[in-house]
Amino acid sequence: MAQSGHGAGTDGQVFLLAPGAGRLYEQSGFRGTIKVDGEQADGRQCFSEWTVDAGQQGPPPHLHREHQEAFFVVDGTLTFTAGEQTVDAPAGSFLFIPPGVVHAFSNSTDAPATCVNAYVPGGIEGFFVEAGAATASGEPDPAEIERLSAKYDVFFAEE
Repeated sequence: MAQSGHGAGTDGQVFLLAPGAGRLYEQSGFRGTIKVDGEQADGRQCFSEWTVDAGQQGPPPHLHREHQEAFFVVDGTLTFTAGEQTVDAPAGSFLFIPPGVVHAFSNSTDAPATCVNAYVPGGIEGFFVEAGAATASGEPDPAEIERLSAKYDVFFAEE
């Protein structure tokens, strides 16, 4: 069984990642670790683990036209808005979001919250890596974020 996971999966090989292992990325108020990316899973899926700091917003309201998205809260409580519904999701909660549904999440508690996130199909994780790099030095260039959004199926809702 491969331990690193990088490049594994495309040849049918099973692999194991140790706790904390994976490709790290960070955006304002939350951090993620990509556990399996689209390349490793033959484009079929992407799994990541996210931690949202206390009192922080996740990404702004957005939708995916082609991707299904699922969240499983493993620690703390996250508040999700999906369509017209807003719910608090404590540890153990699962949320499935089909393509085309505007959604967002935040952590309004005084403790960090962690969730496992899955996308079908994979490949969308490139947005988090590239957008994280684009925002690392401060305010991102809106044209760059728009380009990344179109490339990776992340469309921000109009306010």
